[in-house]
Amino acid sequence: MKIKDFQLKALSSAIITIMSTQLYAQETANIERIEITAQKRTQNIQEVPVSVSAFTGEQLTKNHVTSLVDASEMMPNVEISSTSSMPQVYMRGIGAGINYGFEQSVAQFRDNIYIGRAIMARAPVFDIERVEVLKGAQSIMFGKNATAGVISTMTKSAINDTEGMFSASYGSYSTLSIEGMFNTAINDNWSARIAGVIKTTNGFTENNLDNNQIRGVDDIDGQENSGVRLSLQGELDNGLSVGIKVEHSESDFELSSRQYYVDNSALAAAIDKGHSAGLTALLDPNAIIDKRVEFDDTAGDQSPFNDNLESDTAVLTLEYDLNNNTLTSITSYQDYTWNNAYDPTYSEQNWIALDRTENFDQLTQELRLVTPEAQVGGLDYIVGLYYTRQNLDLNQNADMYEFPSVPIPDSRYGLFSDFAMDEWSVAAFTSVGWQVNEKLKFDLGLRFDKENKTVTSLQKTYTADFGIPETNALGLADQILAAFGAGNHLLNEDRDETHLSPSVKISYQENKNLMYYASATVGNKGGGFDGTLLNNTGILGTASPAGEAYNNRTPAVTPSNSFEYEDEKATAFEMGIKSDILDGKGRINVAYYYTKFENMQVSAWDGKSYVVDNAAKSIVQGLETDLTFILSDYWFLSGGAAYLDFEYDSFENGVATVWQDKVEGLRGQNLTGRRGVYAPKVTASLSINYEDELSSSILLSSNLFVNYSSEFYTASDLDEQSKQDAFAKLNFRIGLSDSADGKWNIAFLAKNITDEQVIRTSQDLPGNAFAYWVSIDPPRTYTITGTYSF
Repeated sequence: MKIKDFQLKALSSAIITIMSTQLYAQETANIERIEITAQKRTQNIQEVPVSVSAFTGEQLTKNHVTSLVDASEMMPNVEISSTSSMPQVYMRGIGAGINYGFEQSVAQFRDNIYIGRAIMARAPVFDIERVEVLKGAQSIMFGKNATAGVISTMTKSAINDTEGMFSASYGSYSTLSIEGMFNTAINDNWSARIAGVIKTTNGFTENNLDNNQIRGVDDIDGQENSGVRLSLQGELDNGLSVGIKVEHSESDFELSSRQYYVDNSALAAAIDKGHSAGLTALLDPNAIIDKRVEFDDTAGDQSPFNDNLESDTAVLTLEYDLNNNTLTSITSYQDYTWNNAYDPTYSEQNWIALDRTENFDQLTQELRLVTPEAQVGGLDYIVGLYYTRQNLDLNQNADMYEFPSVPIPDSRYGLFSDFAMDEWSVAAFTSVGWQVNEKLKFDLGLRFDKENKTVTSLQKTYTADFGIPETNALGLADQILAAFGAGNHLLNEDRDETHLSPSVKISYQENKNLMYYASATVGNKGGGFDGTLLNNTGILGTASPAGEAYNNRTPAVTPSNSFEYEDEKATAFEMGIKSDILDGKGRINVAYYYTKFENMQVSAWDGKSYVVDNAAKSIVQGLETDLTFILSDYWFLSGGAAYLDFEYDSFENGVATVWQDKVEGLRGQNLTGRRGVYAPKVTASLSINYEDELSSSILLSSNLFVNYSSEFYTASDLDEQSKQDAFAKLNFRIGLSDSADGKWNIAFLAKNITDEQVIRTSQDLPGNAFAYWVSIDPPRTYTITGTYSF
């Protein structure tokens, strides 16, 4: 696999061109020093031998970023796609996909707490200190399940001062956002800070069914996000620092932003070959979205469409100074409840309803000792212990009724699932640095992880109102659901695994403005169990050893191989240059990376359910660059670009596309040599900023932001219908503020000015042929914001 010469030359030429245009560097301020904690020390970002980007809270506020999903367009080679259910997080083309038993390949952290569930990417972003994006395997400091990278968010802590802020914004689709913060010193040793945010919107998807009478709303993907956080900070006389943060957040979606369409040309060609249109013939050709009927309480637990997430987090951080060494203890507790009910056909067909309730809680404890950075000839080190315990309880119903092929009026039947998984893991880690001389340094890291997962999975059919004996009705329900790969089982399984992850880094500080580095790291992601309802484990709807079908009374108790998936391994190499040029007025960082993934965990939709497997080996390599330039007293430029070369090195059992399944009769396809999902070849962003005083008291600032992506697939079967073409989005912001002390500002923001329609997720509809649902980004929007600080 080779990186194409012309693309390398184009990227290199762009870097050289930008450098050459800045040779007139003026007597202006230098680029601000950015400090991060990517290696559990506070360090200058230019001295950290890792491909890392950092965004301040001020940058996020200016771009009206209210969640990590919003922030993804600022991160080349990072994709956080949002649907009305679970976000998908990908970095350098690697991510976990959708499966409710999965942990993520891109590890999320907030205030040094591991957040293993993708749904938490929906939590609101407010009162943020910075967001650090570390690309590539980050096993030593961040543990297992960071094979693709890490997104670490640090919220602001209380300070020993009095300050406050109130901000309000209003924009397109009746979008209203209110944020506030107040910080005060309680006494000489203790400070407190409280911050909160609430955002509501009517949604941007127009309802074109029933004369816009669905629940009386015109736009059906409205949502509300809110959060509140209390922080306490104590600095005690004995050298002990105490930090406490408690947070509650909520996220509610009203209906769904998903739309469906039919590939009529492919359907016509399939019909010509003898394939039946099936349920697709029942779709309304003029419809855009589902009627979203109120579902009946058929399973005793069914509710109308809803998507509600509530989470609580508490963190206790203790830092103790031991003769310039820092001993840190971080204790955290987190829980959330996620209720999600919807019609998975995303159409006006009205025969199935899914209802999901997910309860999760997590307790973590980390203890680490960090020494100061080594002087010439000396050693520095980090040693730590880590423990986590997680409990996941997932209750799901699939309620089917008025199924077109079953001529029984008012029939009710379905599948109930209870998936409960308990996990604990322990780890020990260390990193030792040797400062060989003033320029050369070696860092050796090692992490040992041990984990245990225990799972109970119950699935059983039920029926009501068939008008026939229950025994016969259950048998009929078993047969129908078996056609969807589902049925009856009761499984009790557990797995133990250990991982040893080594790392070596070499950095060479040529001078204070130039550093070279190289690294090699092994990362691991734990295995687990398939938690998807209507899953395809191979045991459902089949016969027992006695020749009888598994049913409601005699469920299967032995899982097939596909119920459990194995751990994933990543071997990553990276080399890069970090440079400050033009007397501190320019900055260029470039990194080349190469990663080989083995036993890759893949989740894909097979037309009935999400199938999880260890299906692929892949090779990921490419180039990344970050650029920052102060052009003059008034102009400032920053941006980044990435080239990604992704290839499945071995993937012979990929899920078949609709055409392959329905027309060619194939159960799968060979994806060896193909690119993966969410793996555009080129991504880039560029921000041009202007700032000048209009008068002695008013400061004018403006920002033009461009985000570009080449084409990529949005479905794991790589169906051509899921391909998003290349696009460029343009945002513009202009604001006025108090030039004296910045107490007030007012700004106007226009996002997606070119009104690009971008598909983020897609999937073919169950029970239909050549019909697909898609979830799209917001269209052109406008927002006006006012802020007052004191």
